[in-house]
Amino acid sequence: MLSPLGVRQAQIVGQHLVDLGLRFDRCLSGDLSRQQDTARHALQQFSVAGLATPALEVDPAFNEFDA
Repeated sequence: MLSPLGVRQAQIVGQHLVDLGLRFDRCLSGDLSRQQDTARHALQQFSVAGLATPALEVDPAFNEFDA
């Protein structure tokens, strides 16, 4: 779960992506809850702007690993 600051940061990133005019066909995230929360809060900005929002796809291959 993201902290309130993390939620706000994800929202700001999402709004910035909207402002840049970017659009996504897919959105992928690892299976960690904070990864998914970040993606959802960022994607929410696309919905708020009335833009198409892809479903979040979860793939553990995007999780961090200790190199």
